[in-house]
Amino acid sequence: MKKIIISESQLRRVIDNQINEQTSISTGVQSGTYEPTSGNRTPNWPVIPQEYPCTTPELSMATVYCKNKGVNPFWIKYSIGILGRETDFGKVMGKYGIKAVPEYTMNKLSELIPGFKSLLQYGAKKVFGKDNWVPSMGIAQMTPDIAKKYNVNLEDLMSLSGSLYAVSRYLSDLYTQLSKYYDATQPSKIIYNKQLINNPSTTGNAALDAAIMSYNLGPSKFTVNYCKTNSSEYMAPCQSANGIYQPFPTDNPNFKLTVYKNQVVKNYIPTIKTKTSKNEYISNTGYLKEVVGYTKTLGCIK
Repeated sequence: MKKIIISESQLRRVIDNQINEQTSISTGVQSGTYEPTSGNRTPNWPVIPQEYPCTTPELSMATVYCKNKGVNPFWIKYSIGILGRETDFGKVMGKYGIKAVPEYTMNKLSELIPGFKSLLQYGAKKVFGKDNWVPSMGIAQMTPDIAKKYNVNLEDLMSLSGSLYAVSRYLSDLYTQLSKYYDATQPSKIIYNKQLINNPSTTGNAALDAAIMSYNLGPSKFTVNYCKTNSSEYMAPCQSANGIYQPFPTDNPNFKLTVYKNQVVKNYIPTIKTKTSKNEYISNTGYLKEVVGYTKTLGCIK
């Protein structure tokens, strides 16, 4: 068996690049319908009818693939929106080829070489303080452990059909999990200008809103009940210790809120901002807005 020797500085650069890339995908909702990609067709290839004209030919075929595997079109539509948000349906990987290859390579080496995954996680923990870090990869920017739950391998995650299938299955499972905390018949709610309002970017289904956001952030932030506090600007987890909540425990530890544990706010979605490697901030509500924006163009998928 060959030994792979990598210095700490090399390991740091590799992990640093991947962590930065995973939090700095450009945002921006495309309006209107998707235009078919241009390019020359091989003359001898048969012309395959595009079953879903509101998508590209590639997305149409991926949709057919998922439907043939029993996925409900409802999940397919929103999952296409997620793929659009994550990597612009793989175009980000094509434009920045360096992004796709290292992620795949690190995960593949973790499969093939005993101890390589532990090495990556050790480096991420030591240098960046990240626990159990695994590079998300492919068009879906999904970690291999999640994909494997749906029998989707690393190679399939690099394809549009495999990614769409994995996201559809995962989104459905997230929805089932979060339906215990959110109402499927009501929009999600946020605080805006010190007032509790219906989320302008909602799908109309608070549980679905939370599931879409959980794809990006993980479900833990959305599997708690939120209650009113002594400030109209903040809600807080109802089970906050001693009825006190510190929204900024590091930056402003003296700022404390009194939590009214008996005043549960149904369908409230916390706004969570994440700093990117470009020193910009993206939010879970912005993520939802983009996914919903893509999905609104997919009326032909039924």
